[in-house]
Amino acid sequence: MIGDILALIEQARTSGNLSNEQASLMEFAAKIEDKDEQVLANRAISRGADPFAIQFLATGQVDDHIRLAHVQGPGSLTGSQRDDWLFLARLSADEHASAGESIRDRLLTLKSAVDCYTSLPVKERQMAIDDMELEIKNLPFDVEEVRGVETQVYTSDLGFASAYWNGLEHAAVRQTDGLLFVGSKGTPLDVLGIAVDKVLSPQFGIIFP
Repeated sequence: MIGDILALIEQARTSGNLSNEQASLMEFAAKIEDKDEQVLANRAISRGADPFAIQFLATGQVDDHIRLAHVQGPGSLTGSQRDDWLFLARLSADEHASAGESIRDRLLTLKSAVDCYTSLPVKERQMAIDDMELEIKNLPFDVEEVRGVETQVYTSDLGFASAYWNGLEHAAVRQTDGLLFVGSKGTPLDVLGIAVDKVLSPQFGIIFP
């Protein structure tokens, strides 16, 4: 499998889609055997600072609820677990803003975030949590009929968290390529009456453009 990954990286490099620096770092990440370290390397290269990478570098481990948010989205979190993720998210780089940054700048941002995570006073930490939660809850959305069901449709990946934390049962997120991801906090989509084109789980699926 690693051989296949390395071949794809080399193909992207020779076609000009990856710089030599990016390709070298990605090859390094692909050869890492420890799963968490491999995830960390890939996230650091592609994004810089994100909740998984910040906590792993600061503490040497990743809490189960941060893993859950990494896989299922932060909308699945409640209580103190949500607070932990919100603080890490406030320190994280904006994915769209960091897309054009060099890998060096992403890593510098990650280092700064780790330093802040370990040193910020409790009062300022709580302010960061409150600000991030308010920002997510106030994300803009459009109300649309999704397969006949009135749905709040967001353009941010945090749209599901926004909807669930505001007490809604379901929501949708539209990607720039037109794909519509539909999710439910707990009730299966077919019970809600939303038929998706591709079922990823009883509570999550995709509607193609």
